[in-house]
Amino acid sequence: MFANGYLGNPASYYGHLFLKFNSKKSGQSYLLDKTENFGALDVRGDNPVQYIVKALVGGYDGGFSQIDFFYHDATYTENEFRDLWEYRLDLAPEEVRFLSAHAWEIHRKRYTYFFFHDNCAFRVAEVLELLKDVKAVPTAAPWVIPQEVVKVVANQSRDGKPFVKERRLHPSRQSRLYQGFNALNGEQQALVQSIAVQRITLSDPSVKLYPEADQAKMADTLLDYYQFTSGSTDAGSEKKLPEAYFSVLKARFDLPPAATAPKGAVADARDAPDVGRSPGWVQIGLGSQEGAGPVQTLRIRPAYYDDLDSDAAQAPWSGLSMGDLTLERQSDKVQVKKLDFVAINSNRPSMTRMPGDGGTGWTARFGLEKQSLACTDCLVFRLQGDYRKVMSLPMPNSILALGLGGGVQSNRNNEGMALTSVLLKLSKRFQNGSHVNLSQETKVSLDRSESTRHISTLEWRTPISRALDWRLLWESDGVARTTFGFGTYW
Repeated sequence: MFANGYLGNPASYYGHLFLKFNSKKSGQSYLLDKTENFGALDVRGDNPVQYIVKALVGGYDGGFSQIDFFYHDATYTENEFRDLWEYRLDLAPEEVRFLSAHAWEIHRKRYTYFFFHDNCAFRVAEVLELLKDVKAVPTAAPWVIPQEVVKVVANQSRDGKPFVKERRLHPSRQSRLYQGFNALNGEQQALVQSIAVQRITLSDPSVKLYPEADQAKMADTLLDYYQFTSGSTDAGSEKKLPEAYFSVLKARFDLPPAATAPKGAVADARDAPDVGRSPGWVQIGLGSQEGAGPVQTLRIRPAYYDDLDSDAAQAPWSGLSMGDLTLERQSDKVQVKKLDFVAINSNRPSMTRMPGDGGTGWTARFGLEKQSLACTDCLVFRLQGDYRKVMSLPMPNSILALGLGGGVQSNRNNEGMALTSVLLKLSKRFQNGSHVNLSQETKVSLDRSESTRHISTLEWRTPISRALDWRLLWESDGVARTTFGFGTYW
């Protein structure tokens, strides 16, 4: 089982893997299936920074635990709103018994936990490799990421048959809400929005004009909406449903049942995480800078994605990068333009434009960066972040973000150590997979009143294949620079 990445918890930035043993008992719910899960132990009370530092250096023990699938389903799909992908393996009965017996052997055994290698993905892959002719541990990089294990497992065959015989999607409450809302026509969406803000109810004549089947779809969408907006993202938290939920539920019982796909339905393989791109990316760029002439760039991003290339395994409109390095060569001099040790960009636009559905975002970045395009030998350490208001636009697949934030940096060239920033950013996705970002940011020094910078950026990405893309980057920061880059994933 693969759980999509989740930016609200460092332990789940890259997604999560665990084993699920499907029961053959007649009439038993799949929620009672047993799972074998590996994770860091004794992490309660540690803040995200403590967790990352300790997990990087092996400061935690890790171990397997057995629990009913119900717990994972509630935690991931209902509390953290993460899709779950089930990869059903083509195993002989004796192989299933063997894995089940081995699960008892490793139950409660302690290991040293490392965030980038000896993690959930590595331990699950290690168990699968006990089977004959199965390869599961990725070898292309020194780290192990859950999505890469899924790709290795899904892209192999045994005895001439695919090792993965079926993919099933367990959509999150959020995904079900958006799917149901998008299935309504414009007038029905407007009615649902009016009910959500309590202007009308399901008994309103404007709703009753529709056939009962359409009324049922609107009611189901509202039930998902109230469930989605009434719960905490903390596992184990109790959802406090509003009275409106029970009113809609009562009205729903008076309507005929709808023919809907069961949860865990067979998924379209084109959207599955195993067909996504690899996490590593390298790009060579050629460009020109105003007043300085030609410039060449080399960008290396070991992991994981940015808001231009996020796919089905990652949070949409968001980014998570580690070790993202950009080198530039100009006038026969090579220097670091930018190095992000960690960069997180989380955007949750309101896709339904109803109260409580997203509409916020945040960013955090720590690394090295040139003070401006025009300067040389001017790297500064910088820790910067912002909080954003994010909204979807009437134009399809587009969002607008307004951010207010600040940061601290090393004082160089008398620019000060503290800054505040305001950002306006427009993003749009196209049907061919292209993505464009247009942003305007103003940074003001808090301890140097004369230091203010205005930064304009246009980024365009178009995928060529699953492993290749090209990007256009235009930047204006006192001087203008245009760069055309060709990238490959690895």
